[in-house]
Amino acid sequence: MASIIIADMTGRYDGRALETKPLGATEATVIRISRELAKLGHDVTVHTNGEEELTHMGVRWRPLSATPAETCDVYVAVHQPKLLGYVPRPRRRVNWVLWGANQLRHYKKLGQVWR
Repeated sequence: MASIIIADMTGRYDGRALETKPLGATEATVIRISRELAKLGHDVTVHTNGEEELTHMGVRWRPLSATPAETCDVYVAVHQPKLLGYVPRPRRRVNWVLWGANQLRHYKKLGQVWR
């Protein structure tokens, strides 16, 4: 199956947070989609602003400060165009926007989005 890396800088959370604390829609959605992809047999790693590395429900959770893998089949940057370069050589790169995309039209982000 595919190796998938997801990077999200919206909050401080990991895979256990869905059951332990209130979350915003972005964080909850990242946790749920990661779990479902892992259930399908994909190798899923999620990098967030969390502080520790752990594996929960088949998903590896790592801090954004950790060095990501050099490559993967699919790399998903959540919301932020500046995260698009986080994984150096993915086979496919996606910017997943879960809320209004108007911020992507800002002139300072056009270069990152164009990439």
